[in-house]
Amino acid sequence: MKPDPIKFSGVLLLRAVIASVLAFIVYMSVAFIFTDIGTQVIGYTVYKQEGTGAMEKVGDYYYSQLDDLKEQAKENGETTTDKETGVTTTYYRQSIRSEMKPWMKFLSIFLAEICMIGIYISTLYVSAWERGNKDRKHVKYDGQPKTPWFGLQSGLYASIPYYLAFVVLLGSKLGLWFPTFAGTFKLFVLPFFPLVVIMVPTASSAELAWWVLPIFLLMSGIKPLTSHLAYTLGFQNKLLRNYLLYGDGKKRKKNKS
Repeated sequence: MKPDPIKFSGVLLLRAVIASVLAFIVYMSVAFIFTDIGTQVIGYTVYKQEGTGAMEKVGDYYYSQLDDLKEQAKENGETTTDKETGVTTTYYRQSIRSEMKPWMKFLSIFLAEICMIGIYISTLYVSAWERGNKDRKHVKYDGQPKTPWFGLQSGLYASIPYYLAFVVLLGSKLGLWFPTFAGTFKLFVLPFFPLVVIMVPTASSAELAWWVLPIFLLMSGIKPLTSHLAYTLGFQNKLLRNYLLYGDGKKRKKNKS
């Protein structure tokens, strides 16, 4: 029976989503580490909430401008009650951190992006390679027909949600619908999130530069191309590691002396 690329595309899509989530967790972890070691707390922003009303900003308080920050900025969660009205006001503090040095910010983005792309591609690669290796056995022993473009087809089918989102983004850019879809579209490119944040600084689609759209199309090719390469090597029973080391994907046996 001829294998169904549409069915396998569901497997690729699910694993791509899982890999994207894991990649984003790595991004948040790297960002937290570099923020912790590359910046320092220089003050607090204070907010207040009267009763169950909306949060209001009180002001920014910096260590360099205050002799006693705690006295001026209130403690986090501190409450006061107006004796006349009986309304309780709760104060909240949010840390203000210094700017990270440019070279450290670049390093954090670079490391995060390398790890994220690695997680994403390796997850897709393993899935497609295993399927290609499995189909190789079916072709050899069960008479299953060869499907050399199975990996590419599966990858393209798995990319359909991305392409649909891209069309919506294009329409949003043209002002047809969803003016803030540029912010939502970032969810479809989580493995490239550090770069996307730079290219798409706001959620407004109208402010999105036209040169960014071709880059998004290039990003969409990662899934089908990875799936095609992995499936092909799996069908040939070749490991990418050995292919890079030895040229034909086969491990060389050591000469016995």
